Amino acid sequence: MNQIIYPEKVESNIISYKNNQIKKKKIYKSLFIFSLFAFIIFISYYMFLYFRLLKKEKVSKNILGVYDIQRLYSINAPVVLPNVILENGESADVLGIIQIEKINLRYPILSKTTDDFLEIAPCKFYGGNLNDYGNFCIAGHNYDNNELFSNLKFLEINDIIKVYNLDGSYVAYKIYDKFETVASDTSCIKQNESIKEITLITCNNSNKKRLIIKAKQNR
Repeated sequence: MNQIIYPEKVESNIISYKNNQIKKKKIYKSLFIFSLFAFIIFISYYMFLYFRLLKKEKVSKNILGVYDIQRLYSINAPVVLPNVILENGESADVLGIIQIEKINLRYPILSKTTDDFLEIAPCKFYGGNLNDYGNFCIAGHNYDNNELFSNLKFLEINDIIKVYNLDGSYVAYKIYDKFETVASDTSCIKQNESIKEITLITCNNSNKKRLIIKAKQNR
């Protein structure tokens, strides 16, 4: 059966189609602009964090530079390092140097654990004096391979960690345990005064757990 096509209906359908296409183009354009804007914000924020990290890293490198120069001209004498002072006036002492050759890690160890100090260097989290008997716990941020404690995940049992005193002497620690735990678990800081032990603590950003590295003095 033949259909009768009315010209005014065809014209109405064409106009409706064109209007829908125009609406779709506007929606796509708006989505593109929004996506581009969001991408620019994301990149800008990432670059801000990156250059902020570089600025903080420079503080650590300057401390290491002063330490190395003084060690070069001092024999069995403690190095005198300046305090690390924040813009808000809070300060922390430099206790020593941690070095892990396997992952090319070398940082000063600061005496206080705060968010600001953790952005500069690993910090004493718990324990007595550096390289004394007991469990000396060190916390460090995980910037996922942009240094600090990002690469602790590559360490294995029996790897060596060296912790230097300011006089240049050091204690070598051999890793005996590596595990992850929830943030509320503080069992890793338990003290044993009969041995020299260190515990390194950082975050696993993928699952929000804590990565724990425990090592005893290597005899």
